[in-house]
Amino acid sequence: MSDHWAGIPPETLLYRMPVVALDFETTGLAAYRGDAICEVALVGATGEQVTPLLSTFVDPERPLSAKTRELTGIDDAELRGAPRLGEVMPEIVRMVGESPLVMHNAPFDLHFLQDGLARMGHPPCGNLAIDTLLMARFLDRSREGNSLRQTAERYGIAGGPAHRALEDARVTALAYHALVPYLELRGVRTVGDLVRGRMAGPAGLFVERPSSMLLDLASRVAGSGRVVDLVYAARPGGVGIERRLRPERIEGERYLIGWDMDAEEERTYRLDRILILGDGQTTYMSPWVLPEDVPSHLRR
Repeated sequence: MSDHWAGIPPETLLYRMPVVALDFETTGLAAYRGDAICEVALVGATGEQVTPLLSTFVDPERPLSAKTRELTGIDDAELRGAPRLGEVMPEIVRMVGESPLVMHNAPFDLHFLQDGLARMGHPPCGNLAIDTLLMARFLDRSREGNSLRQTAERYGIAGGPAHRALEDARVTALAYHALVPYLELRGVRTVGDLVRGRMAGPAGLFVERPSSMLLDLASRVAGSGRVVDLVYAARPGGVGIERRLRPERIEGERYLIGWDMDAEEERTYRLDRILILGDGQTTYMSPWVLPEDVPSHLRR
C-alpha cells in the first residue's frame, strides 16, 4: 500500500480527521453532455463541528433541466447575475486546499469538479476523496436505499431541504461523523482501512469510473459480436451475479440488450445495475463494488 493516500498517511484515524464536505447542484446529470454546475457549497468539519466555508449560485450559462428545477426549487432567474464557474473555481481550490473531500455519491460531484477544473485550466484534483454513500452501503448492504436523506434519517441527523448544496454538504459532513463509529465496529478505523474497503481513494480513482465510462464501453462492444463478462445486481444493493453476454444494442442510454450465453436467450440489463463490465481490454467497475464482489478473473 502507498505510504500516503493523496497526502494523507494511511494510519490517520477517521474520527478526528478534518475534512471538507462538497456538494454541487447541476443543470443535469452528465458533464460530458454539456451539463454544468449551478450551485456549490463547501462545509469544513472536524468530528461533529461543522463550519460553512462557501455557498453560492453559479451561472451555468445554459438553462436548467426540468428535473433540476423540480428537485432543487431553483429557477433560471435566480442564476442571472451569479458568478460564473471561472470566478468560483479558484475559491473552491483555495478553500479545499489539500483537505480530504467528503461527498455522498462521490463520482457524481467529482465528475463535475474535474470537468470544471479542466475547463478553467486548473490541474485535476488529487485530494483524498471519501464517499459517504459507499460507507452507508458497506454498513447497510441489506437495505434498499442509502440516499443522503435516507442515511440522515437512519443515523438521526436532522436535515433541511433536499437537493440544495449548502444543506446537503452540511448533512454529508454530519453523516461522515455519524458513520465512522459504526465503521470502527467493523474494523475500519483509519484512512488505509477506508481505502482498502473501496470507500475512499485519490479523487481520480472515482472519476475514472463514471457512468459515462460504462456507456462508452457498452457502446463499443454492442454489435461487435464479442462476448463480454458482466456482473449484474438485480436490485439496488443486491449481490451481483456473473453472466457472459454478447451485446447487441443499447436502448435510451439505459439498457444493454444482448444474447446471454448462460441463459441461451436474449436478455435486457439496466446499465445502472451493472457492477462490472469487461471486454478483455477494458474493465469498468462501479465505484461501490467491494473487493469480495469481484470475480477472481476480473480483479485488477
